[in-house]
Amino acid sequence: MGGIRERLEQIGRAAFAIAIIALIVSPERGWLHAHSSSVTMRVGPAAQMVTVNETFAVQIVADLAAQMDPYGLAGYEFRLVYDSQYLEVVSAADVGELSGTNSRTVGTLGPTIDNAAGRTLFGAYSYLEADPQAPGPTGTVVLADVTLRTKQTGETSVGLENALLTDVQARVWPDSGADRQVTTQSGTIAISQEPAQPTATLTATLAPTATGTATITLTPTSTLSSTSTPTSSPTTAATQTVTAMPTNSATPSPTSTSSISTTSTPTSTPPATSSPT
Repeated sequence: MGGIRERLEQIGRAAFAIAIIALIVSPERGWLHAHSSSVTMRVGPAAQMVTVNETFAVQIVADLAAQMDPYGLAGYEFRLVYDSQYLEVVSAADVGELSGTNSRTVGTLGPTIDNAAGRTLFGAYSYLEADPQAPGPTGTVVLADVTLRTKQTGETSVGLENALLTDVQARVWPDSGADRQVTTQSGTIAISQEPAQPTATLTATLAPTATGTATITLTPTSTLSSTSTPTSSPTTAATQTVTAMPTNSATPSPTSTSSISTTSTPTSTPPATSSPT
């Protein structure tokens, strides 16, 4: 028991927590059933394009294939490595898939963030008190979300060190003595300049508006009179009104109103009478 404890302490804290639970319940299991296998822990997505001063996230994913079937994943640990000139870690959190279909209790280790060195350590483990052998998740499992912030332009990478995985049976990956391996895959980050802020352009459109009323009035008057003969005094009054109503277009539409009235008043004057002298 002491030799197993020492070995687990060398491999990692997450594996140690799971192994202790498994060995208390079933000491004959775990290390006795080792077999050759390999699993993968990777940074996803494999490539991202971001801008300076942008906050973005990567996911840490385990591709277990069938190596942990039927027991499933119980814990993990990793160290995220990155260039501190380009990136800094803001936070790291377990995604929740480690609880599996049995609602296993999940505990976390960290994060321990060292942005000066470009290293962040994080891990998690799961257990079910009622049934420590209840299976965990299998296949492809999303382990954690890590949020980072960019600092300058360029191309850099986010990698993994000391990647560790353990199943419900307390088997640990990697374990060279049992021929269990962990392959890691990095992610590439391309950082470009922050896009220029759009400039608002104001465009003024002038719509000419004409408002006005023009009135022209013509009133011709003609008067005829005679004192020797019957005099007809016609009076002609002609009134013409032109009203122009301009609109928004350049062509006014005049409205013509014409009113002509003629009045004739005949006047009869009797002939003069001569008185003999």
